[in-house]
Amino acid sequence: MNVTGIVAEYNPFHNGHLYHLRQAVQRSDCNYVVCVMSGNFTQRGEPAMTDKWTRARAALQLGVDVVLELPFLYAAMPANRFAYGAVKILSGLGPVTHLAFGSEDAAAAEHFRALSKYLHTEEFQRILKSYLAQEPSYPVAYAKALAKISGLPETAFSFPNNILALEYLKALDTLKSPMAPLAIQRQGAQHKDIRLDAYASGSAIRRAREQGLRDLSAAMPFAVWQLVKDLRWVTPGDMAPSFFSRFRTISAAELQGIFDVNEGLENRLIRAFRTTDYELAWKELSCKRYSNARLQRILLYALLNVTQKEMAALDASGRPVYARILGFRRKATPLLREIQDHAAIPVITKAADFHPSGGLNMLWKRDLMATDFYSLLQDHGPSGRDYIKGPVIV
Repeated sequence: MNVTGIVAEYNPFHNGHLYHLRQAVQRSDCNYVVCVMSGNFTQRGEPAMTDKWTRARAALQLGVDVVLELPFLYAAMPANRFAYGAVKILSGLGPVTHLAFGSEDAAAAEHFRALSKYLHTEEFQRILKSYLAQEPSYPVAYAKALAKISGLPETAFSFPNNILALEYLKALDTLKSPMAPLAIQRQGAQHKDIRLDAYASGSAIRRAREQGLRDLSAAMPFAVWQLVKDLRWVTPGDMAPSFFSRFRTISAAELQGIFDVNEGLENRLIRAFRTTDYELAWKELSCKRYSNARLQRILLYALLNVTQKEMAALDASGRPVYARILGFRRKATPLLREIQDHAAIPVITKAADFHPSGGLNMLWKRDLMATDFYSLLQDHGPSGRDYIKGPVIV
């Protein structure tokens, strides 16, 4: 039995995602597809446009067999942690034979497996350090170091999908996972591309909705559009009041303890939110050293008090994971039985039955907190939805 794993955000599930899913099924000749999907917050530190259960339903209706949640402390993190958490979940299930991921250039992806092994080496760290001494932007320095060691053009490492592809391969190597990697050339627009066509990016779709465009049916499968068209889409701007409240009441010393805050960024954060305008605050924050995605994540960490100490404790506990089932197709029941019988990690079907300890408890508490905060952004809803809502079944 072949089972293909996919890592996604589906924010929303668009035509490019459908292409990737179909290619993954065809090329792996798989019997089932398991997707590890970000929960209510994405890798950029933004709230997902719709909640995790709605997005899981969309994926199931389009052909994914089982949707699992990527815990918040991996989902809203830099690419290396994001990829590691997702690959560790898929590896821990037992039956997953392939890992399918997108790449901007299938030819370049052929070199990535060998390149990913160098990311662990002292030589690569030395080269990266030398570029960081010259270049304030970490992503730019990282791309230069990768280009230097691989011989590929620097532009090959300017695409988020290629960086994630490298991190997936690195995680496979670190975890000694037997899953076979399957790189699929990306179809569709880049994240920053604002064109709205049949293969529009998720960001272009979300931006169009924010700007008042009501009919986005051409940019996503019809079943997805039917699910989301009448819902209120959550936006990053919905967090603005919480940010102003947080950064006007937190001290610089407290901010120094927040994960990924360093180099005096705490003072910049407090200064930025002295204004009353969210866009002006972002102008004050933006700089070469920090990408907007990294800044957005740091804002979220500060809001939810994700600390350096907490992340160090998670690392010290071995970066554990669990498989929280968000939804499944009825025809995938045999696969679920296989997972239940062979998983090396906890499998959660009913939240009330899960009683974690140690690092798993840290993950679980953060997932509950993220859902409760998201419920406020979405519809000022009650807390505890993780305990109220069961898996989506189609």
